[in-house]
Amino acid sequence: MIVNSWEFKYKIYHVSMKILILGSNGFFGRAIKKRLKLNKKNKILFLTKSKNFDFTDLNKLEKFYLKNKPEIIINCAGYGGSIHYFAKKPADTLDSVRMYINIYKASEKLKKKPKIVNCLANCVYTANQNFQIEKKWD
Repeated sequence: MIVNSWEFKYKIYHVSMKILILGSNGFFGRAIKKRLKLNKKNKILFLTKSKNFDFTDLNKLEKFYLKNKPEIIINCAGYGGSIHYFAKKPADTLDSVRMYINIYKASEKLKKKPKIVNCLANCVYTANQNFQIEKKWD
């Protein structure tokens, strides 16, 4: 489903909603959490790998969804890094794919389907830096 961005933005900031942020302690998750807390009407829920929540466990995720019934799920969870990171840790790539699939599968259990927003970034670099130089790749 394509979400009208103006309508979506209006609702998040002006209407009372139950919003679940996955990966709420990461780079994007922290910034989104801080911004969404400005609307005191929202009920913000958080799940994060750093607090030992396993997104690859479908049953655990389904139970959380059924108990809390989020209206919006903002997914900031996942393993991120450069091509070098994933070359060293290919299993993390597989776990990220499992997490994304489970986020959608678990929502199928809900009568009212939540809107799901994915904020996926593979690489984040400081401005004006030359960290990723393709000529130097193995």
